[in-house]
Amino acid sequence: LDARLESARQMEAFPQTEETPETTDREDTHHGEGDTDKLATFAAAFNLTRRESEIMSCIARHVPKEEISRELGISESTIRFHQTGLLRKTNLPSKRRLAQFYCTWKAD
Repeated sequence: LDARLESARQMEAFPQTEETPETTDREDTHHGEGDTDKLATFAAAFNLTRRESEIMSCIARHVPKEEISRELGISESTIRFHQTGLLRKTNLPSKRRLAQFYCTWKAD
């Protein structure tokens, strides 16, 4: 747990980047098949629920809430609820930082 929290704190040192179409294009940020293993390891490390894992995958791909809602068949308020859980479990302040953290995260 201490190592995970330290990793999360290190993310605070990441500079804020302005979102542009180039940085938010999901085609450019799509992860390969190895991402399934990474997601499973990440989920286990942070004790994520199945739904939190699904939403984490979408966040990492910069999928908007509206699309997540359609894709998973849940309301946007339910998505916000699960995002709050993800932020709490990873001790991160924002969805953007969560996406950055996930993309750079490596299992210990």
